[in-house]
Amino acid sequence: MAREKREKKKVTKKQGCLGCLTWVVIIGIAFLVLGALISDPDDTDTSDDVASDEAEEVVDEPVEQEEELEVVEEEPVEEEPEEVAEEEPEEEPTILSEFDYEVIDGVDVYTMFQDTAWSTNSLMRNFSMDSVELLQTVHENLENGIVFRLATTMVDGYGNETDKIVANVWYSQDTVERINYDNWPVHGDTMAGLYDTADGVRIYFALVNDIEQEQKPTDNAPQVYYDSINMEYGD
Repeated sequence: MAREKREKKKVTKKQGCLGCLTWVVIIGIAFLVLGALISDPDDTDTSDDVASDEAEEVVDEPVEQEEELEVVEEEPVEEEPEEVAEEEPEEEPTILSEFDYEVIDGVDVYTMFQDTAWSTNSLMRNFSMDSVELLQTVHENLENGIVFRLATTMVDGYGNETDKIVANVWYSQDTVERINYDNWPVHGDTMAGLYDTADGVRIYFALVNDIEQEQKPTDNAPQVYYDSINMEYGD
């Protein structure tokens, strides 16, 4: 009986210890749960605080200025100048450009056209001056004499205008070679020089009464000298 009591007492004591241990475990778990509940809000707030601090740091940090790009100035490309064709200098007009030249029946014939003049006398003077200069220029090339012809615009009684040859001057080859061109025309009188030393002078009849120069007949001039008077210029 005594043994059963002791064993029963041990079992009762053992159960009492286990019960105490159970409560200890329950209380410990309760503390842990309570601690967890208390610590979670703090952790959340801390994380929020950290996040907000980082955000503030980002905002407060000065924005670094972008590095200025260095502008590289390109050197201007020198354009090669375009090659401009050199213009040939214009030839100055000579006395030869004042006359039309042709050879008729072996004779050198030079025809000058004048469309304006102050008077018939000035027309004849201009013709004389230019013809003298021409003869001084070409005399060395002549072989069969020379005929000078003057053409101008004539108006008939009906008002019609026609370009005609109104004066001819003939120099034979002998006369061309006889002249001293360093001293001719004498006294610089180009008017008298051309007509006075010529072998023949023919003037259109319509002009004869209006000029001072007289005609100089000849019988040995080339045929072109006789045929040209009153001939339309350009035929």
